[in-house]
Amino acid sequence: MEKKYVILGGGPAGTFAAQKIRLKDKDALITIITEESYPMYARPRLPDYIAGKIELDDLIIFKESWYKSNNVDLKLNSMVSSISFEQKDMELEGGEFVVYDKLLFATGGKPFIPHLDIYDSSKVFILRTIEDAVALKKITMVARDIAIIGGGILGLEAACSFLKSGVEVKILEHADRLMSRQLDEEGSAILKNKIESMGIKFFLNADIKEINSRGLKLKDSGDVDADVVLISAGIVPAVDMARQAGLKVNRGIIVDENMQASHSDVYAAGDCCEYNGITYGLWGPAKEQGECAALNMLGEKTEYKGSSMLSTTKVVGIDIACCGNLKVALETPGVKNFKEKNDEKYFSLYVKDGKAIAGVFVGNTQKVIAFKQFLATNQDITNKENEIIKEFF
Repeated sequence: MEKKYVILGGGPAGTFAAQKIRLKDKDALITIITEESYPMYARPRLPDYIAGKIELDDLIIFKESWYKSNNVDLKLNSMVSSISFEQKDMELEGGEFVVYDKLLFATGGKPFIPHLDIYDSSKVFILRTIEDAVALKKITMVARDIAIIGGGILGLEAACSFLKSGVEVKILEHADRLMSRQLDEEGSAILKNKIESMGIKFFLNADIKEINSRGLKLKDSGDVDADVVLISAGIVPAVDMARQAGLKVNRGIIVDENMQASHSDVYAAGDCCEYNGITYGLWGPAKEQGECAALNMLGEKTEYKGSSMLSTTKVVGIDIACCGNLKVALETPGVKNFKEKNDEKYFSLYVKDGKAIAGVFVGNTQKVIAFKQFLATNQDITNKENEIIKEFF
């Protein structure tokens, strides 16, 4: 009898899990249940759609034809109202019941909304889904100035998209630098100078009190006028459904080395899960976790050993990469920093106890894969730090 695999979430973790299951089992019954209105799409490219660089259909990575040809039952616009691990079934909001033999939570992340007093919600937007991008594209046609809360990748790319529409753009970041998860202080300053030269205004260390009819009120430095406010302050794991169902949840759904959650035949992968205290929030780890979960769901014992902390992107035409755990590098006492830069590029190396633990690249990321492989060797580079700088600069 065919096994029933149910996947909650249609992003990279869930879709690549379904792909792996179908590759291994031609007869399995696979169902993907997602609240989204579209099949798996490229979320990082939403700003390109807003800017008019691509059409909506260009965002879709797995077309509907893929689901049909692979006999994957894709349930769009579907909300799960309850799950019973004992009965191995769930009820959808429309009253439909779905049963499973193996269940994968791949519910991803949801936007983090800072605690603010919002007196005019009509001007507040987020950018997480295609529907969000469509709404923002329309509003940029009539808006005069847009304020973006958050200096992360998506917020910066959105800012550049808005700028091309002739809108005045301001970015408010609570931290002391942009892209604090991917860049150190000097790397962030290089990026900030480049973006400022394009005409975007920054408010760092911004402590926002409220959003009102005029825009934003800061706690200690006046007002920021804005017709539209985009909240792009990062994501948090979407774990409400898992917590309600009774799974063990910390920041994310806690999983073991087989991506199994705290109940038998239930797994988790991607932005919603937490392995060894880490929630990655990156495309690469989500794909790796989804495929690992799929193999274990199929009965092929496969150990997940963690993913490399590698983030690569292009912001306003500048290649940026961070490899290793920059947070640990910046916050751990005794870590040494070595760096090199010129007018075109910047490389920053972090070393602890004679071993490289992180590297930041700005302007040229051609050597980041080689640096990732170098990090994996965990070799002692005491008194060789400058040689390493030259090698990867």
